[in-house]
Amino acid sequence: MFGQEDWRRSVHYIVHSVYQKCNSAVAHLHLPQVEVLFQNRRTRTKLKQTELSYVHLKKWCETLTEENRRLQKEFQELRGLKVFPTFPRAVSYYYPFNVSLL
Repeated sequence: MFGQEDWRRSVHYIVHSVYQKCNSAVAHLHLPQVEVLFQNRRTRTKLKQTELSYVHLKKWCETLTEENRRLQKEFQELRGLKVFPTFPRAVSYYYPFNVSLL
């Protein structure tokens, strides 16, 4: 039995082949020539999509690089400060001197 995906593929194949035959009749070309034209069009479309993906990924990479530089600079600034947190000194009720100095 045909599954839904198999049915879609077969319908697409039939429609596509009829479309190619109609184009070959209208353009007075042989069917192999029309097939090459369609193949070239698919290749150009795929190339254009690849170029758009490249541009998008390049922008994303530049954004991440800038953020990485900013975070590294901020880390170095924080590391250069060397500020240690100060804790309140423990007060002892039993000893007259400060326990934190021991």
